[in-house]
Amino acid sequence: MDLIPAMVLHGVKTRETIALRMLNVPRFIAEKMAPTVRKWNVSLEALGQWLDETDIDIWKESLPTGAKITGTECRHLWEIIEGKKSWKNINHFV
Repeated sequence: MDLIPAMVLHGVKTRETIALRMLNVPRFIAEKMAPTVRKWNVSLEALGQWLDETDIDIWKESLPTGAKITGTECRHLWEIIEGKKSWKNINHFV
């Protein structure tokens, strides 16, 4: 019950998805990435480091069917939003 406000705020259904959203993972990726987080038994405390180290295949598998963005592009944009890369790198995909 304590998570209901966060679920409403982020528009998601699970605590793993809330954590992913709080780490700036886009909702359309976070929803499909959460089961992987659960399957790999990643603790919420270690989630940020797990995201830093995830293979690009995890991002690809987490894309919804028919997405107009690749897993590589999505991860790259997440890294920019997180401040891990410069916005100047965005031209790499244009």
